[in-house]
Order: sequence, then C-alpha cells, then structure tokens
Amino acid sequence: MNIRTRLLLVLIVAALVPLYLAGWMALRNNAAAHAEREDAALMSRANELGADVEAFARGSLEALRADAGQPIFERYLAADPNTRVSMQIELRGALRSVAVKDPIHVMSAALLDADGQVLGDTALAQAQRDPAQASPCAALALDSGLGTLSGPRIAAGARTPFIHFCQPVRNARGRIIGLLRLRVSAARLQAIVWRGTLNEVTLRRVLVLGQDGVVVAHSGRPEWVLRARVGGDAASDQRLRRAGLLAPDGAIERLAGQLPTVSQSAQLAWVDTGADRLRVAVVAVRDTAWRLVVLVPEAVWLAGARTEIATMLLLGAVLTVLLLLAAWFAAGRIAAPIVSLTALADQVGLAGSAPRLPVQAGGEVGRLARAIQAMTERLEDTLARLAAQVEEQRATASRLQISESRFAALFNLSPLPLLLSDRASGEIVDLNAAFITQFGDEAHTLPGQRLAALHGDTRYPDFVHLAGVLNTARNVDALATLDAASGPLCLRIFARAFEAGERQLAIWTCVDVTETERARQALEALNASLETRVEQRTTELRETLARLQLAQDELVRSEKLVALGGLVAGVAHELNTPIGNSVTVASTISELTARLVSDMGAGQLRRSQLETYIQAMQDATSLIERNLARARTLVTSFKQVSVDRVSEARRGFDLADVVAEVAQTLAPSLRGQVGRLELDLSSVPMDSYPGAIGQIVTNLVNNAMLHAFEGREAGQVVISSAALPDGAAELCCRDDGCGMDAETLRKIFDPFFTTKFGRGGSGLGMHIVYNLVTRVLGGRIHVESRPGEGTLFRIVIPRVAPAAE
Repeated sequence: MNIRTRLLLVLIVAALVPLYLAGWMALRNNAAAHAEREDAALMSRANELGADVEAFARGSLEALRADAGQPIFERYLAADPNTRVSMQIELRGALRSVAVKDPIHVMSAALLDADGQVLGDTALAQAQRDPAQASPCAALALDSGLGTLSGPRIAAGARTPFIHFCQPVRNARGRIIGLLRLRVSAARLQAIVWRGTLNEVTLRRVLVLGQDGVVVAHSGRPEWVLRARVGGDAASDQRLRRAGLLAPDGAIERLAGQLPTVSQSAQLAWVDTGADRLRVAVVAVRDTAWRLVVLVPEAVWLAGARTEIATMLLLGAVLTVLLLLAAWFAAGRIAAPIVSLTALADQVGLAGSAPRLPVQAGGEVGRLARAIQAMTERLEDTLARLAAQVEEQRATASRLQISESRFAALFNLSPLPLLLSDRASGEIVDLNAAFITQFGDEAHTLPGQRLAALHGDTRYPDFVHLAGVLNTARNVDALATLDAASGPLCLRIFARAFEAGERQLAIWTCVDVTETERARQALEALNASLETRVEQRTTELRETLARLQLAQDELVRSEKLVALGGLVAGVAHELNTPIGNSVTVASTISELTARLVSDMGAGQLRRSQLETYIQAMQDATSLIERNLARARTLVTSFKQVSVDRVSEARRGFDLADVVAEVAQTLAPSLRGQVGRLELDLSSVPMDSYPGAIGQIVTNLVNNAMLHAFEGREAGQVVISSAALPDGAAELCCRDDGCGMDAETLRKIFDPFFTTKFGRGGSGLGMHIVYNLVTRVLGGRIHVESRPGEGTLFRIVIPRVAPAAE
C-alpha cells in the first residue's frame, strides 16, 4: 500500500466519522426543535382563534348591552297592555335598529318580559308570539343578571342553526324587567373559523365544540355542524336532538378519540382515532360553553421533520462525496511533495540535480460556511422581529375593538344628554337616550341631519354659533336659555373637539341648570340683604365685646385685691403670735417689778430675790427681742410685697429674694394645708417688675394648693429659680399632685375656666399669670402635666424686662 492510499484512508476516517456523528446529533436536535416549533405554532394558532371567537362573543354581548339601554325598551316593558299597542311601531323600529347592525348574520331581535314571554320580534307577526319562543338562555340571564349566550341550536322544521344572545333590560332602579334577545346565524361562527384557516398552507383543521362534544363549527367540513360529535351514544343523541343541539334528522358522524382537559390556554395532546393519530390543541372560549380544537394529522405534523431529515441526508451524501474527492485531492497534494522528495533523493543519488517542488493553494470552504452561518442568524433575527410586530398589531386591534365597544356603551348609557357631530360637515352622527329625554321624542330624527337645520329652532341651543367657537377654541363652556313648555329652561353646554381616525368629531352635552341658576340668583339677593344685617350685628358685637373686656379687667383687678387681702389676713394672723408673746412677757415683768417694789418698801428685800428678779428680766428681755424681731421681719416682707403689688413699679432686685419674701408672706395662709411649700432658689439679678413676679408665685402656689392635692394626705410644691445661658431667668413651680388631663391642660389659661367653680375657684388665677408673664414681663410660660404624675409650670423671662407700652 503506497503512501497516497494510506493518507487517503486517514483523511477519510478523520473527516467522515466526526461528520456522521455531528449529523446524527443534528438530526436528533432538529427533530426535537421541529416538534417544539410545531407545538408552539399549534398552541399559538389555537389561542389566536380562541381569542377571535371570544371577541365575537364578547363584542356581540357588549353591543347588545348597549342596545338594551334604549329608553323605548324600558318604557314598553313598564307600560300596560293598552299603551303597548300604541308603542308597537316604535318598538319594532328599535328592534330593527338592533337587527340591522349585522343584517347578514342577525336573524332577528326580540324583546321578552321577565317571565320569558316574547313581546316583540322582528321575525314574527303579532299573533305568532307565545311563551314557547323564549330563548333557552333567558333563565340564565334572568338569574345571573348578566348577558349570556346559548347554542348553536336548530329549531324544528328549520335548516339554519342559530345562536341566542340575551341581555337583561333594567328599569331606573336597576331591577330586571325583561330581556333583549338577539338571534344570530351560526354561519357567523363558521365564518370566523373558516377565515382563521383561509391562508393555511398546512392541513390543519379547526372545529368548535359545544355542549356534549357537538361540532358547532368546522373549517373543512361545514356539513358536520350539529351533525357530528366527539364521543357520545345514540341515547344522548336523541336527547340532544330534542333539545335542538343536534340536527333533527340524518346520521350523526361519530368522532373518536379523547380530548385533553379544557383550560383558558391551549392544551396539547395526541389523539388516536384508530385510523390515524392527530396532534390537537384545545382551548376553552371564555364566557361560553364552547371549546376550540385545532388538529393536525401526525403525517402532516412530521412532514416538515421528515423533509428536513431527507434534506440533511442528501446533504450528508453530497458532503461525503465531496470529502472523498477532497481527501483524494489532498492526499495527492500531500503525497506529491513526499514523492518529489523521494524523486529528489533518487536524483541526488543518481544525477545530483534538484527538481522543482509543487506549491499548495488555500481553500474557500471555511469562509463560505461562516458567511452562510452569519446570513442564517440575521434571517432568524428578522423573522423573530416580524413575528413580534404581527402579534403586537393583533393585540392592538383587539384592544381597539374592546375600547370602541366600551365607548359605545358609555355613550348610550350616560345619564347626561350627549350629542356627537362631525366638525367638518356639521352632520349629527349620534345621540343618546338622555338627549332624547331632555329634548323630546322628536330628537329621534336628528341623526343624519346637520346642525344648521336646528338654527332658529327655539327648542335647541344655537349649535351653529357654538360650533364656530369650538373650531377656534377646541372646547366650549356656555350658558343658554331656551323656551320650554314648562317655562324658561337654562342649559349649561359643554363641548370638546377630538379626532377619531381621520374624522374630526365633537361631543356635546347639555346639562339642565335651571334650578341652580334660580338658586344662584336667590343667593345673590340674600347676600345683598345680609350685608346690612351683618354690619348691624358687627356693631352690636363690638359694643358687647368692649363691655365684656371692661368686666374682665375689673374681675382681674378684683382677683388681685382678693389675693392681697388674703395676704394681709395671713400676715396679721402671723403677727398675732409674737406680739401676744411680747404682751405676756411685759405683763410678767410688770408683776415682778411691783412685787420687788413692795418688798423694798417693806424693807424685806433679800439678795436672792434681787438675783431672781434680774435673771427673769434678762430672760424676758431676750424673749421680747426675739418676738419683736420676728414681727419686724414679717412687717418688712409684707411692706415690700404690698408696695410691689400696689405700685407695679420697676426696680432692680434678686429673683431669689423676691420669691423668698412672697413665700414668707404666704407661710401663715399655708398652715393646715395638705401641700408643703419648699424653695430651691438660685440668685438671679434682675431689672423687672417684682410685683408681677410676686403675683405669679402667689397664684401658682394657691392654684397648686387648691387643685393638686385633692383626695391626698400629703403633697409637695417646689419653687425653683435659675439663670439661663441666653441671658434669661427661669422660674419653675412643680408639684407631685394629681395632674391634669389633656382637655384641662388645653384650657388652663382660658379666662373663667376652672374645675372648682363655686368651690373657691374663680377661673382667673392662671389667666392673670399668663398675661403677667407674656405682656408685663415679656416672657413665655409652658405647662406639662399628666393624670397622676403632677404638674410643672416653667416660666422663662428676660432679666431686663421690656419697656412698658
């Protein structure tokens, strides 16, 4: 075996074995990817068609709900039989307006009462109405109060299956008084399914199953509608025939297989029919009893994968041949230098001449493969973006359809009178029931006319003039007065301009504000008359307030004098003890002196008697001096306090001295009280009003003794003073009494507020404290208290009081 053959075998093994392994793995991955793509496409198609069928059902129910709001239906159902006879033409016109919205598929529109009795039907004459013609969905609609549908079904003797849509009709109080029924040909559902598969290049089939697996629509076999079932037996077939859910005659096509469980999103399964296997996707249609089924035969489902496998096998065969040729060529190119070297060696050994060696050229296979791969990736990205755009456009169209249905329902059911017009032509496009109620039944004829036709009609506002304003300002808010049968009618007219696609529209609303305008005019007249009365009352209130202010000032002065009088009484009581003691000692001295004089006159004076007399005189003198000093201290303190209180003069003083003097003068009146007064004073030089400070301390102590210790056996009131770093002085009064609740704390400085009215409280003590602190001393007062935790009054005043105003 020469070298070229051996190289050929090595290249073949090195190239073909990896190629075949890669091909086998690619076939496996491709089969799995193909299955996922087919299933995804099947589920997507099922969800899309399910959404289309659901949109048909919901759109029909939304449109029927909007139509059920027409006033004629409520008025007809509420009328008595005699009145209904005169309303027949109007009723049939309203029913025809409902039916002609889809004249191809809508078979009839009917009005039923709350018992299911047909009162009017566009497909029946007056004498042909009977309760048996009521829709099977009527009971469900009456029970649930919502729009419902039933079918498709087929009536006896008829050939066209139909679907019933039922919508409750309510009166102004929301009570269901009847039903509006729409009979739609099942061909509408068949058309949706047929259009959904119109552009299908595969052999997919779509069918819609109703109750008990009955085929109600089929994309490829329309003759199976109500003539085919999935499962079932002859007995159930007869029951369904009697109910009109199966064709009354002819054979029933029985479809074999078991479908997967129904849900709101597509469910995939393999169904074995015996003759073939089918890949199916089943999705439940919301608000209906229908199931939409998309099925593909297994051969069709696998056709793409088989084609791809055949293509890849063919490509592998071609590549094998090419590789063999390339290996043959490469082996030759690789062996050529070796052969040349062998020939060179032979030549060198024999002839000694050097032959010319061959030059190998590079190939293009690698660059070509990379270019193809890059192109494939770009194509996949482009296809993904296109699919996303298509899905977004489909969702946008669905949302637009739902939005239009909601706008129509809101427009028709709005309690405000609404009119829709074309701004370019002035044509009246539509109006709602409230507009007809506002302007009368003649307004039924306005749609299709132009706004100019209403010019000069006193029953309507001047829409022509207002439309000109709207074209300039884009909105209108105007007031108009019309001549009505009941008298002048005042309307507030609002209009807004907007665009719907390429059309320029305007929406108008006319609100009756007659009563509001009358009330406004009456209010203006009342306001005019009230101004004089308010001025008179204000004058009277000013005079009353001045009298009350004088009375309050008088009460404050009285309170100060009462406090001073109590102080005088306490000092007088306190002076009684030292003065009485002094009088008693003086009387004793007088008796001892008289006895000494008597003994001296009789010549009986002894040395011991004289010594006893002298000792008694020394003791008496000491006792008299102490009592008179005590009296002098009390008189001096009272004199200074009383002068400060009465004169209200400003002078320099020490805050601790003033508070101590006031406490000393209060001491007699505090004897026998539950609370005990203690002082914690620091020296604070001040230039202020000592009388005001004394009055503040007196009122705070008296207030604590009166209120803080009720129901307690002991208590403590502490007066403290201190100098603050900012040049101010702090005066605090703290007690450990019963405290105050939030309501009392909020009103404590109000004049005439007291919790012991008639029991010693005047309601002015703390009010006087507040006025003295804030107005006379130029400071501020803060109080903290909680029930059971005592009370703290914190007063901060400047050391130099502000100048008196």
